[in-house]
Amino acid sequence: MFLSSSELAGDSTQQESNPWEEPSVFRASQTHDVKRAWDLTGLLLAKISKEATQKGAKSLVCLIPIRERIYEAAPGKIQSEYGIPSQEWDGTAVERNLATLCYQKSLRFIDPTVSFLMARDDLLRQGKRLYFKNDFHWNALGHYLMAQILERAILSSYISNSETGIIPSGSLSITLRVLSALRVAKLEP
Repeated sequence: MFLSSSELAGDSTQQESNPWEEPSVFRASQTHDVKRAWDLTGLLLAKISKEATQKGAKSLVCLIPIRERIYEAAPGKIQSEYGIPSQEWDGTAVERNLATLCYQKSLRFIDPTVSFLMARDDLLRQGKRLYFKNDFHWNALGHYLMAQILERAILSSYISNSETGIIPSGSLSITLRVLSALRVAKLEP
């Protein structure tokens, strides 16, 4: 069961619109439904963050840049795929709204868009891409870049040197295995 923003906020008097209609978050002007969706997103992220904190964990919100933001799509393609006239298209709307929301909720936010744009330029010179050409998903290079970005964020913000006495280096998986071994060793007599 999904909860509406009014249900999460404790207001059961507000009437909901058709949940099967998908409002576009990429329009230059936001509709009432899009604003409500962002409000709901904020409430959900705050709830997730609160639960994580209660369990001793830290939250991290990461934007997934859409292909059309990294590789500029032709206006006709945007209109046909998203149902938005090119003059109404705002490819940065999600970045701005999510960053603002995370700032307001004091949530750690990663926007890898600049890293993806820089990598795009380097890879295009080599005839390579971060996304599949005929699909909106990342290819292996896109996944690898995102893994590097997340590794840096986790190691710099979430794994404290004071906890372990070591300085994290190398790949995230090796570091996490070392940390896990240190924690297990502390628990055993």
